[in-house]
Amino acid sequence: MTSHDIAWGAGRIYMGLPARLIGRGKAYGADRVPRTGGLVYAINHFHWLDIPLLGSLSPRNVDFVAKIEAT
Repeated sequence: MTSHDIAWGAGRIYMGLPARLIGRGKAYGADRVPRTGGLVYAINHFHWLDIPLLGSLSPRNVDFVAKIEAT
């Protein structure tokens, strides 16, 4: 287990759990997400909550690319 995996596990609890309690996220097609390789998620934006919500609903770790306003 790498430090990246540990950080994702902690983030899913620390940020993902509150995001799931506040938002009404649903993961459609999560069973079709490949375990490795490239992947593009197409999501409807809820607000700034979509970042931790997507991370908590994803069956694998995600490397986000965002514009500067998201920092």
